[in-house]
Amino acid sequence: MDNLQAGTGGAAAIFGEPGIGKTTLLTASLAYAKARDLCVVSAPNGALDDRRPYAPAPFEWWQRLPDGLTELSARTDVLLVLDDLHRLPHFLAPVLDRLLELTVCAPVLLIAAYRPRQLPLEVAAVVFQATSSRALRTYPIGALSLADTRQILGDCPDLATIHSDGHGNPAYMRMLAAGSPDTSDAAGVFSDELAQLSPTDLRAAQLASALRDPFSPDLLVAVATAASDETLTALDTLVARDLIRPTEPAPRLAFRHPVLADVVYARTPVSQRRAMHARIGAELGRRGGSMAARAYHVARAADPTEPAHVDTLLVAAREATDAHPDAAIGWLTVALTLIPESDGRWYEAQLLLARARLLTGQPKAGREALHTLLAREPAPDRQVTATALVLSSEVERQLGNFREADAIARTAALTALPNGDRIMSRLRRELAENALEALHYDRAARQATAATRHARRSADPAGEIIAFSLTALARYSDDKPGNAETAIGRAARQADATSDMVLLRDLSCLYELARVEAIMERIGDAERHLERGVTLCRSSGQSHILPAMLKTFGDIQLRLGRLARGLETLDEAAHLARTSDDRPSRALVAGLRANALVWLRAGADTAEAVAAADEAVRVCDGHETAFAVVVRAMAAEALVHVGEPERGIHLTLRAAGGRDLPRLPTWRRPRQWDLLAYAEHGTGGEPGAADGYVRRARSYARRRPSPLCLGYAGRAEARAHGVQGNPRGAAETGTAALAQFEARDAKLDTALTGLVIANACLDNRVADGVSGHLDRAAGLADVCGSPRLAEYVAVARRALNATLPLATAALDQLTARESEIAAMVSTGMTNSQIAADLGLSVRTVDGHLWRVYHKLGVTNRASLTRLLAHRS
Repeated sequence: MDNLQAGTGGAAAIFGEPGIGKTTLLTASLAYAKARDLCVVSAPNGALDDRRPYAPAPFEWWQRLPDGLTELSARTDVLLVLDDLHRLPHFLAPVLDRLLELTVCAPVLLIAAYRPRQLPLEVAAVVFQATSSRALRTYPIGALSLADTRQILGDCPDLATIHSDGHGNPAYMRMLAAGSPDTSDAAGVFSDELAQLSPTDLRAAQLASALRDPFSPDLLVAVATAASDETLTALDTLVARDLIRPTEPAPRLAFRHPVLADVVYARTPVSQRRAMHARIGAELGRRGGSMAARAYHVARAADPTEPAHVDTLLVAAREATDAHPDAAIGWLTVALTLIPESDGRWYEAQLLLARARLLTGQPKAGREALHTLLAREPAPDRQVTATALVLSSEVERQLGNFREADAIARTAALTALPNGDRIMSRLRRELAENALEALHYDRAARQATAATRHARRSADPAGEIIAFSLTALARYSDDKPGNAETAIGRAARQADATSDMVLLRDLSCLYELARVEAIMERIGDAERHLERGVTLCRSSGQSHILPAMLKTFGDIQLRLGRLARGLETLDEAAHLARTSDDRPSRALVAGLRANALVWLRAGADTAEAVAAADEAVRVCDGHETAFAVVVRAMAAEALVHVGEPERGIHLTLRAAGGRDLPRLPTWRRPRQWDLLAYAEHGTGGEPGAADGYVRRARSYARRRPSPLCLGYAGRAEARAHGVQGNPRGAAETGTAALAQFEARDAKLDTALTGLVIANACLDNRVADGVSGHLDRAAGLADVCGSPRLAEYVAVARRALNATLPLATAALDQLTARESEIAAMVSTGMTNSQIAADLGLSVRTVDGHLWRVYHKLGVTNRASLTRLLAHRS
């Protein structure tokens, strides 16, 4: 347009898929041109419609356009905007050629938009020649990025899926986000296309939308009410208009995008849909089509007088429950409207419906179906009753009701089942899970071992994987790591040797395996099995276990220092856990998110982390089993690191049952003892309390010498050496701990351990080796993307660079209240005592003390006391 106002014409064309945004760009160009007072010419509505009954001569405007532009451009600069150039009839290609010639010799700028697949050959030839001669510049409009999509749709939870399924096309993505494509404003993109179809073409499109993508042309012809030749001609028209495209395997066809099929189907009259599905279902039956293909149409044209319809729906649901539970729910819902409760098939349908709802992350709906089943007269088959009870136990456990789950599982155990190894395996696994929650490790191991035998006899590989994994966790928690390694190794080999189709029968096997591998520090194996499990969850629609999988995946990413990616994973897990009422996963995710937010923020920016920690505690309120204690331990960790050590200590000790942490699972204890020792050093609590935690961590690490256990114990000991004025001991034990964390690629813990060593030396006025530890910690802070960790490094660097006189001069920067609290700390008073003396909350004292440490470049009370003593 700059060139046009300088008297030079030109031509540009944008092209891309329908709905990609071509018209949006042209509209923006028009607004830009009008703001610059350019003369704009655009085609009137209907200028490309040769079926207008009121048009005196078809395409009359187009035929007069070149002469009119020549005359107009003699007086002023002209912008010509031509949208939907692909609708230009082939016989008007010479008109386009004249217009392009005019842009070379007159002040005319032509901007056009078209769909390349629908461009007539003659028009395409003109465009190609003009592009080759550089008289026309063309710009392809590609898919939007995920970031662009976020600007359009906002931060909706399924954004990545919508972006992928919508191929980055704004119109398709808006319709997918709306949930009901035909009611979305973006559906208007297709209205004009559908309005151009003849009645015969439209009926063919409607029939194609009922067949689903991709469909066979000969099947469409077979079920059409029109003559074969007429239907095939209509199909050719739909392909030519790019509504339908050839797809693999040939000769199948499909709509250019599934949302277009949805729009066509939604605009088809209901009675016509039913008739179409009835014809399609009958034809598929004659052809011997699959039960799933037939059930899709039978469910939409179900007839109570046709007994075969019920059989079709039940068989299809039985086959599809594992791989496609969403489809099974639809078929079973219809089947239950056709089956009287006196029919034995009613029990099977109700049980299948309950299981399908559980697999799709609807535990409350699944529980309702199970209650309906169990409330009836005893089922003809005792296996149905036993299965319903086991499923009920699984539901209650998913909802966080572990006592109820255990009671139901014990009731199911009273049901003797001949030849019922598969269900007995599931029952024993339930009892093992509930025993682990109660920290009854020996009982859990016995139940898991029994579950392994039942699973093996019933040829249930997924059941074996779960049973081996539970055995490993029970033995690992019971300080029998050798037995645990054997069991988890067998579980991993079984999983790696089992096909996806078999694993789909119970995808929780991959979650249980990965969860235990993560606890046992087999991080690489856990990550690999979770990737496989998440992929299968997404492809099959088995979303019941997805929140738990993503929770463990996010935990691993945080351990490995992928903080931002871990938070993204946990955000998705949080959304899924809320929608599926998975209370344990929701609470655990909130605890993990709190710790991720601690390290992804800096300074006083702690509100998000504290809110997440508070949510974690609130969600598990009223629960006292292992998961709830672990959640409170996670929340306490976040609170300590954001400057609320007193609250973190209190929360941990109250939840875990005292300083020995008897109610906390054993594998979590060393980490928590390290945290408690750190918090006690920061608050100046009861004398000897911090040393007691250090001794407990060291004793546990001797019994369980895994890298992370040794790392947490060593770090706690190094910190204690620093407080006791032993920098050499701090350096030695800290360096050994650092090596253990490095062995597990625990980047965040490696950096924090380096800082413990550096601060222990600096607090005792030893500078040797400190710079190296800080350089490594700074590098890891950058890799992890942690502003808070980088801030800790910066504080330590200031302490390294500052001389003692400069540090004491910094005391003048303290406020009156900060100076008062610093002086009270130097007398040996605890934070609680200071709070009581000054009439403040402990939380307020914690905040003042954190700011004192930050300003003075010290990290604990001992260093602060020495600094004040030096000034005195």
